[in-house]
Amino acid sequence: INIAKSDPDVQKLLADGYNITGVRPIIKAKIEANGNVVIKATSAILTLRKDTTGRASVWVNVEQGKVTRIEILTRTVIEKP
Repeated sequence: INIAKSDPDVQKLLADGYNITGVRPIIKAKIEANGNVVIKATSAILTLRKDTTGRASVWVNVEQGKVTRIEILTRTVIEKP
């Protein structure tokens, strides 16, 4: 979350009324030559929501400490009598 919050584009979304509503870590496991199993979160996908009109997904590379992708979805509903 801290990596995402330090990104200027994510800061703009948060200032625009988006809130972080979920974090999904992407975990990888590997077996080293000595037989030890190493499990670590290499990346994460954060979900941001703005009321009922917007949703954004933010991909964070934890190992490099940076945001690699932001996907913003908005919805406009026009109700007519």
